[in-house]
Amino acid sequence: MKKEARHVRGILGGILSRLEKGASKTNAISEAWCAAADEETRDHARPVSMKNGVLVVLVRDSVWLYKMTLNKKRMLKEFNDHYKGRKKALEIRFRVGEVY
Repeated sequence: MKKEARHVRGILGGILSRLEKGASKTNAISEAWCAAADEETRDHARPVSMKNGVLVVLVRDSVWLYKMTLNKKRMLKEFNDHYKGRKKALEIRFRVGEVY
């Protein structure tokens, strides 16, 4: 079975559209996080993804992991109050990782 030839413009247009949607979602997540978290928290934690209603946040170390876990419900509410995406976060998962 032969595949039908497609014009490069159509292929690139689809790729760019998906990239723009991803960038838009990333910006909305970052903006909501900045509004929800205080300055000290933003220095020690950053959101990295949101998929299937789960917001994944990297934290600097286990101390910050514990601190963020204690404030999980409040952070989730604050994040959702400011998030402009279609689907709100149902859960936040904190992971120790590099925060820059």
